[in-house]
Amino acid sequence: MSSIRVSGNAKRDYAAERFQLQIQVQASGTTSGKAVKAGNQAVEAFLRTMQEALAIEPKDWTAGEYSVERSYAAEHEFNFSRSLNLWVEADQNLVQAMTARMEEMENVAFHISFGLDREAEKEQEVLAMAVADARRKAEAIAAALGQRLTGIGDVSSDYFAAEDEAPTCLRKNSVSADGGLAGQIRRPVVTIAKTVNVVWNAEPA
Repeated sequence: MSSIRVSGNAKRDYAAERFQLQIQVQASGTTSGKAVKAGNQAVEAFLRTMQEALAIEPKDWTAGEYSVERSYAAEHEFNFSRSLNLWVEADQNLVQAMTARMEEMENVAFHISFGLDREAEKEQEVLAMAVADARRKAEAIAAALGQRLTGIGDVSSDYFAAEDEAPTCLRKNSVSADGGLAGQIRRPVVTIAKTVNVVWNAEPA
């Protein structure tokens, strides 16, 4: 009995199904107390704007990092920073509407990342494609050698299972937003790629 070692590869692009909005509200003050007060006021103003303009309730947000630190740029200054996170169904209109509301804000930074629903299932789909690719390659090699595959001797993979439970996602149809032309841009894609290394047992055909 002989063996054939091959690598199977697969990659698939999925349209993003959820956006994670990471908001950072910042403020400063000549004392730590004043920085906290200014920061809390800025957080309240931001949440109120999102609630009144886009019907995004404060309870829809998840609290992130929170800090008050002495500034290294100015001797008598403290910096306040608080992060807020929100998962929403992929909706360019909502993103554009939110950024439009931030045009008048001087103390809010943000970052948007992309995710998928049922990501563990999609990971499994791509892994199965990689295994099928490995089999095709091994069968081609075996045929060229006048052999046939009899089973798997060993397998290794870079497989990493995504979490089955994703954070609660705010449904886009619960938010009224008009993002203009930019809201019509196609959704970004999330690429899942897998590699599997398989040793196939073979014998003369």
